[in-house]
Amino acid sequence: MINLMALRQLYKNQEIDDIHWIHSSYNPADAITKASPNEVMKRLMKDNQIDL
Repeated sequence: MINLMALRQLYKNQEIDDIHWIHSSYNPADAITKASPNEVMKRLMKDNQIDL
């Protein structure tokens, strides 16, 4: 709830203008926060590229 309130305040103050949900299959941070690595991190390690 606190995170949502902080995002709302940032949006209201025009410090951010858009928010997007990133699906797990495209989110390299999931490999850091979850036990099983995802395909994005495997591709990043293999190709040294990431698609956003």
